[in-house]
Amino acid sequence: MPSCIISKAINAQAVEYRDKSAVDKVCRSLQQLPPLVSPAQIEEARELFASAAKGERFILQGGDCAESFEDVQLDIINSKTSLLAEQADIIESKLVLPVTCVGRIAGQYAKPRSNPVETLADGTTILAFRGHNINGPGLDQRTPDPDRLLRGYFHSAATLNTVSVFGSLRTPIGIKLSSKPSPEELVALLNRLCPDKTGETGRITLITRLGALNVEAALPPLIKAVQASGHQPVWMCDLCHGNTFTTADGKIKTRCAMTMLEEAQQTYAVHRRSGSRLGGLHIEQTGESVTECVEHIASGTGQLSLGVNYRTLCDPRLSREQAILLVARFADYAKTFDLERDTHMILEQQRVEREKDIVDEMAVVDMPYVEDHPQELAAFAYQPPLMAGVACS
Repeated sequence: MPSCIISKAINAQAVEYRDKSAVDKVCRSLQQLPPLVSPAQIEEARELFASAAKGERFILQGGDCAESFEDVQLDIINSKTSLLAEQADIIESKLVLPVTCVGRIAGQYAKPRSNPVETLADGTTILAFRGHNINGPGLDQRTPDPDRLLRGYFHSAATLNTVSVFGSLRTPIGIKLSSKPSPEELVALLNRLCPDKTGETGRITLITRLGALNVEAALPPLIKAVQASGHQPVWMCDLCHGNTFTTADGKIKTRCAMTMLEEAQQTYAVHRRSGSRLGGLHIEQTGESVTECVEHIASGTGQLSLGVNYRTLCDPRLSREQAILLVARFADYAKTFDLERDTHMILEQQRVEREKDIVDEMAVVDMPYVEDHPQELAAFAYQPPLMAGVACS
C-alpha cells in the first residue's frame, strides 16, 4: 500500500489495538506480501466503469454485507459468483447492455458500526463485532487482534485464487449517498476527488441509498447538480441500506424485498426523466437459501420465519431466489419504461411534424380564400393521429 495512504490520519471508525508494536509488525508483514489486484486490472475496471457512466454498460455489484473467514469454501464462493452470472444474463437480455459483475467478495471482512459497543441482556457492555479482520463474533473474541489482518489477506487471496495486486490511487472510488448531503456538498466532493472532469469519466461511482420513500424528492436535485458540474460519474442504486428496519420485538434487522424493488424502479425512472442513466445496482445477497429478508417475492416470507435460517454476520441479505426474482422484475420494469418512453417520443415527434406540415400548407393558401371558407380550412387543418398515444410515467 502506498506510504501516502498509510500516513493518513484515521478520523472515524478507528480500531483501538492494545499493542501498537504488534500492529506495526503486522503492517510491515503486509507490505512485503504481493498485492491482491494488479494495476492492469485497475485500469481495465476504470474503462468499464467509464463505459457505464456513458450509458453503454450496466454494473451489477452483489454479495455479503460482511464475509466470514469460515465461508472461504469452494461451494459457497461458486454459489455467489454463479448468482451474479445468472442475474447478469437476465439484465443483458432485457436491457440489451453488456453487464460487468463486481463482487462484494474477498475483502468484506471489516465493517463500520454505528455504535462501537453493545450492551448484553445482563447490562454488561462489550465491544461490538467489527468483522473477522478485527475481532470475532463470540463474546470472548471482541478484543481487536492485529493478526487477523494477516488472516484476512490470505483468505482474500484464496478467494481470488491468488490473483495478484492491490489498489492504488487510480482505483475507482465509490461514494455512498444518503438523502442528507446537499447538491452543493456533493459537487464540492466531486471537484476535490476529480479535478480533471473530462479525463476522469467513470472514476467515481455515486451509490445512492435513499430509501424507497425518499427517491422522488432527494434524487432529482442531486442529478441536476452533477450534470451542471460537468462530472460524469457512474450512478448506482444501493437498494438495501435505505430500507433496513427492525422487527417489532426489536431483535432482528431485516428488509422488505418489494420495498427494495420499488427503490430500484423509482431510481431508474427518475434518472431517465432527468436525462441521466442508472448505471448499476448494488445488492447485498447470498447464493444460499437464507431467511433474512421478509416478503419473499415468490411466496411471501413473514417475520416469524426469519429465525429459521438467519445467518448474516451483519445486515440481512436476499436469498438466491429472492435476488434472482428481484433483478428479473427490475429488468422487466426498465425494459417496459424505455419502450413506453421511446414510443411517446416518436408520437410527439410525429405530432410536431404534422403541425409543421399544416403550417407550411396554410402558408401557400390564398388569404381571400381563407376568409371566405373558414369551415373548409378548419376541416383541412384537422388531422387524426396515426395511433393512440402511450403514457410515459
